Amino acid sequence: MGVVLLAIFAVACTKTSSSTSNTSVIGKWNLVSERVKIYLSGLPLGDQTQPQKPGQYFDFRDNGAVYIKSYDSASNTYSYDTGSYRYSGDSLTFVSTDMNYSMKVQTLTSSALTLYTSIDSLSLGFPIKTELWINMNK
Repeated sequence: MGVVLLAIFAVACTKTSSSTSNTSVIGKWNLVSERVKIYLSGLPLGDQTQPQKPGQYFDFRDNGAVYIKSYDSASNTYSYDTGSYRYSGDSLTFVSTDMNYSMKVQTLTSSALTLYTSIDSLSLGFPIKTELWINMNK
């Protein structure tokens, strides 16, 4: 999850509609890739999918706790965080010491989990939209 991802999570919001099954999020999900699409004034500016460094995960427990192992490429180190989560409908909300954010559960099967968020902001007076997909597997 690098520093950019953590910054995006800090201000993330959810989007409507879902294509999830009744499968549970409980379990250890390994981070596989992140896809980021950026739009400037509604026009596509970038679309990049990055494979993630092995060893990163989200471990959702049935008591509402989540354990996260992430990698910071700037410092070349792994870090750990713990917190709680709430899964309701198609929304997965995380609360930890460093972050509080919600993401849409776009895909959930017994072996695949895709989380999505969309962030709108302004840069030099121009609207910027950033979409983020986090792909995980068991």
